[in-house]
Amino acid sequence: MRQSSYKHIAIGSRIENSKVTRIIKPTDESAYLKTWTGSVRFENPKWYDIELEDGRIFRDCDVQPQVEGIDYE
Repeated sequence: MRQSSYKHIAIGSRIENSKVTRIIKPTDESAYLKTWTGSVRFENPKWYDIELEDGRIFRDCDVQPQVEGIDYE
């Protein structure tokens, strides 16, 4: 079965003890698939960049949303 890449991260949710302020489509070409001609297709990236309130930026595949009342550790 294919693993879903949807993390349900939204603006205003908490990650790493900070709030999400922006969800950005990456500019890095490695985030996208190449077409059969070898050019990059800038649609449906493998990850999105998540910008936090304190200025840090993470890939959505590298973070876990914090849900109130649940301890992940």
